[in-house]
Amino acid sequence: MAMATSGIVWLRRWGIPIVLSVGALGLGQYIRVSSVHNSHYVTDVQANQLQRVQVSGSEVAFLIENRSGKWVMDRQPEKQLDDIAIRDWIDRIRSVEIIRDVTGVSPTDSGLNRPVFTVRWDDRSGRSETLALGGKAPSGEVYLKKGNQVVLVSAVQAMLIRVDNLMLRDRYPFKQIPIQHAVRVRVDTPTSRFSLVKTPVTGWWWIQPISGRPYLADPVAVTRYLQIVNGVGIQAFQSIPPDGIPWQVRVETPTRDLRIVCRALLNSGTAMLLPSGEWGITSPAFRLATLGFEAWIPGAKPVRFDRFQLNQVSVSTSKNNVVLFRNESGHWMGTAAQPPKTTALHNFFAGMAELAVTQNQSANVVRDWLDLRVQSDQGSERYRVTQVRPNEVIITPLNGPFLGQSITLSGDIDRVWRAIHKLTTTQ
Repeated sequence: MAMATSGIVWLRRWGIPIVLSVGALGLGQYIRVSSVHNSHYVTDVQANQLQRVQVSGSEVAFLIENRSGKWVMDRQPEKQLDDIAIRDWIDRIRSVEIIRDVTGVSPTDSGLNRPVFTVRWDDRSGRSETLALGGKAPSGEVYLKKGNQVVLVSAVQAMLIRVDNLMLRDRYPFKQIPIQHAVRVRVDTPTSRFSLVKTPVTGWWWIQPISGRPYLADPVAVTRYLQIVNGVGIQAFQSIPPDGIPWQVRVETPTRDLRIVCRALLNSGTAMLLPSGEWGITSPAFRLATLGFEAWIPGAKPVRFDRFQLNQVSVSTSKNNVVLFRNESGHWMGTAAQPPKTTALHNFFAGMAELAVTQNQSANVVRDWLDLRVQSDQGSERYRVTQVRPNEVIITPLNGPFLGQSITLSGDIDRVWRAIHKLTTTQ
């Protein structure tokens, strides 16, 4: 009995305060979490949950929709949008904090009777939400209406909500071009006209515009120029064709033929005709790179045996021949579908890739080295390779656009010859 009485006394003294304290902590945590997620910010919407966003204001009005994971502009799908820019815009809206609730303020006093900017979105579950910006309060904050609630946000953060369609446009229209697969480039300007052609064995050639004579091109320089094309950024859009001198660049890949119609502007910039029918204004860098291209492209540079573009290689010597081909898995196979020796295969491709152009004049033939036939998605090419010095060979196209244009190459010829010998004697 005494123990029960002491227990009741203990509960009265300590139990009730403990329960109240725990309850207060739980309620405080609930209030804190609720204030952060439900009322501290103007919205908790996620960009990947949205289906449709409509914007209207005194100077802007547009509707964008998420179609199969890609944002497009309603009624103007040709105007490409930047998905990352849209996501960043929604994230900026999510960061706008509520300063205080002023629900009940007069629509006239708050300027919400005629909002300066309104954004409404519908998510995939069918839920809708609308944010409207009004005028400034006497304290300098901006009125914002969210449903039936009116709050104040800072003037700086209110600017994060506002956007126009140009801010959401894709400013890199040529970034999707598979530049690494380009096989031909043509440049036609008022002061320069030339072509670049790529072959699987000898790489890029620069075609002299007047005589049509080919010169071996610098592959690094060509890659650099194609990367400039890939990364062209549009600074402004306009629908009216600008005044300027016309010129164009054409990039061809096995699956695409892109023509970039341009106009040289007075400020040295470039206007480019976009797929949407608009003109995009870009910096002078693209035009200057094109005009200066002819000056630094020709030269004696390494020849690249591009094994990743080849499907089949046939090597014939005076004693034997071997046929190598890539199977569906991308692995190189030899005669009778037997894999060739790995070391010999590596030395053959690597040795060919390391041969470099030399300016030496032709010398007496040491031996007819081999016939080389390669096949790629772009067609078949055949070359005659003749050794003229212990470390030099002459490679001569026997078909194709560069028929008869010989190149003198130097390098570890014996490495390639030993690899070919092993390939032809082990098949």
